[in-house]
Amino acid sequence: MNLTKRQRRHQFSFVLLMTVCTLVILPGCKGDIYVKGDGFEGKIFNRSSEHLANPVELEKAEVMQFEKTFQKSIGPICEDYIQSLEICPACTEYNQRETEKCNFVLQHLSEYKRQYYGYNDEGNKGIEVYGIYAKALKDSTDWQSPMQVIHRGGGEAFWWLTYDIEMDSITYFSINLD
Repeated sequence: MNLTKRQRRHQFSFVLLMTVCTLVILPGCKGDIYVKGDGFEGKIFNRSSEHLANPVELEKAEVMQFEKTFQKSIGPICEDYIQSLEICPACTEYNQRETEKCNFVLQHLSEYKRQYYGYNDEGNKGIEVYGIYAKALKDSTDWQSPMQVIHRGGGEAFWWLTYDIEMDSITYFSINLD
C-alpha cells in the first residue's frame, strides 16, 4: 500500500499519540490488583469504588501494611467490643450472640476473602475493607467481583472496617447484624 506523504504524517502522528497515551496516561490508571499474603487473600478494586464519596487508588504496599496492622489488632478490637457489651447486662441473649460472632471471626479470619477500596477523607487516605466468609458464598469466586457488601444480614459471614493509612490504625470495625 502506497501512502502519500500527508497520510504517512497522519499515521505517524496517530502512532505517536497512542504511544504517549500508553506511556503517560495508562500507568496512572491502575486496575484491580489481586493480593495474597500470610493468612489473607483479597483484591484491590481501584476501578470500582463508585460507592465511596472520594475514591482513590491503592498501592499493594498499602494493603500489605494494613494486613499487618489488622492481624495484630483484630484480637484486641474484638475483646474491646465484647467488653463493651457488659454495659447492657439485661441484653444477655444479644451479648452472647455478638460474642459468638467475634469468636467466629477470630477463629476463621484467614477464610475471609477481602475487598479493598481506597478513599480520601479530608486529606487522609484510607482503606475500606469488606471481609467475606468464603464458605458463605454460593459461588466461590463471587468475592472477586466488586460489590458493596450489605451491612445488615449475614451475621458473622461479613465484616466491614475502615483503616487510616497515615495513622496506621483501624478506625471502625463491624460484624454484620443478623
